[in-house]
Amino acid sequence: MTETESTYVKALTDVIEGYIKRLRRDISSGFDDATISEVFVNIEDICSFHAKLHHKLLDCDSDHKLVAKLFIENIDKLAKMYIDFCSAFPKSLEKLEELHGVDPTEVLWLNVSLN
Repeated sequence: MTETESTYVKALTDVIEGYIKRLRRDISSGFDDATISEVFVNIEDICSFHAKLHHKLLDCDSDHKLVAKLFIENIDKLAKMYIDFCSAFPKSLEKLEELHGVDPTEVLWLNVSLN
């Protein structure tokens, strides 16, 4: 479980470093803070939460009871973060399409295909 969590945090960090931070630096991108928030929703909060969760999972040392307790203690936070993200996702895709005139699912497919 800790390896999966570590991989997930790395993937989220890659999105933040590779897209969000670059877009914030590149004023000509057309992505102001409001647009970045609309497109990427709460990915930075999700990443921060999962990074902390990963460290706490390591502290659990594979003790199933401690892992269960950790998730029970954080279920409300997890639910809220992902409800917010999933609820905003369709609008995020629409915003990408509006900004670039391209179906964002095609861009995502191409990006995955090239990697």
